[in-house]
Amino acid sequence: MTNEKRIVAIRYLPQDGDAIESGEHFDLLLSEAHVLKIYETSFAKLLMTTNKDYLIDPSTWYFHPLIFQDVKKKLTIERLAETYEVEPSNLRDINLEKFVEKVIKFQESVVEKQQKSLEMWIEEKLPKKSKLAYYIPPYFPIMEENDSWFELNTKLLEITQGLRDNLMPILLIGDYELLLNPQVTNYLVSYASNISGRLLGIGVLGFDKLTISDEYLLSFKELVERIINDAKKEVFSIYASPLDQLLGFAGLCYNIEGKGVKAPGVEGGSAAPRVYFSPFKKLFSYPTIKAIISNYREIVSKEDTLTLSLMERLNKVGVNIKTLEAEVSEHLNGKIKFRKSELPKSKRGEYDRLLEEKRELTRKIKVHTLKERHKDVKKNLKTLIKEMERSKEIVEKKEKSKVIAKQYVGHIERWLGVVFS
Repeated sequence: MTNEKRIVAIRYLPQDGDAIESGEHFDLLLSEAHVLKIYETSFAKLLMTTNKDYLIDPSTWYFHPLIFQDVKKKLTIERLAETYEVEPSNLRDINLEKFVEKVIKFQESVVEKQQKSLEMWIEEKLPKKSKLAYYIPPYFPIMEENDSWFELNTKLLEITQGLRDNLMPILLIGDYELLLNPQVTNYLVSYASNISGRLLGIGVLGFDKLTISDEYLLSFKELVERIINDAKKEVFSIYASPLDQLLGFAGLCYNIEGKGVKAPGVEGGSAAPRVYFSPFKKLFSYPTIKAIISNYREIVSKEDTLTLSLMERLNKVGVNIKTLEAEVSEHLNGKIKFRKSELPKSKRGEYDRLLEEKRELTRKIKVHTLKERHKDVKKNLKTLIKEMERSKEIVEKKEKSKVIAKQYVGHIERWLGVVFS
């Protein structure tokens, strides 16, 4: 499997639409079913603008009882239950054939219907209609050894394979502790071997590749290699990291990692703007990026310097917005409530201008993140490894503090160690 085969799919979020409308720096657009339930028209318009094909994640794993018991998932489950006409409580008792049919029909028709509506609206035929790249069968996470939901996954896949040819089944491991269980990993490889078609999606819930220990990384690497070599599949990662790139996945799917970019008006904190810094293959907040660019001129590109200036401007805009809001904000029940209508007329226009500038700066930072990630994914494997090794070497020479050095490149060191183990 070569880098040239890799495709990049961006997970659609409504707030990221303006950053991806050019269609650059990604190959496919993916939406989850519960998001499409609300934003199907926006998604179809974005496809028309970008001229990209798409994937639809059926999101059926949210129905798993250990997932939907989370209060935060309530709205998601309600949307999915309405979409597929099934209640979470009776999922194990439903007619599986009808359930699979509804899941596949939704992927097949929801965008097609919107594209036809858009054609009528603009009164002309679309030059190229976006098409569904692969059907994703309904699936559930594997949460424990001898998980009965694995059997359900198998049944659902058997039913789906008789309906469509271009399938991309997904193996979702619900607990990364299972990566250390040979019985489970053997079963996963066996499962992959019995799937028709060449492509298999894989993901691990809670698998934070910046902090997870080496033994899990090694086990993940071994599982992927066995699926590629023994089960003869190409693997599509539904998460993305330098480790995914180095393992040679056929495709990667990730959010625009700058999607949480905010202008808090302060230089730090969890809400601080974060952007992808290619030499270190990692996200950093504004103060850290500022320090890195100051200390590591030899590995900083013009793009990185430009991004720092964007983040500096975003930070200043955030300060100005909060200053205006503070003038007319009041405390109600322990919360700060801002009333724009109470701003003097002379300042309302300034407030709107600042909000627009914040939106534009945020969009530019997201585009930078998307562009840099895409460049890294498409690089030749040897080039990527050399860049990572060079970054690590420079940091270790310059940084007197091992703590700071690890903060910058500790994850690179571990990933390289895993790949060459």
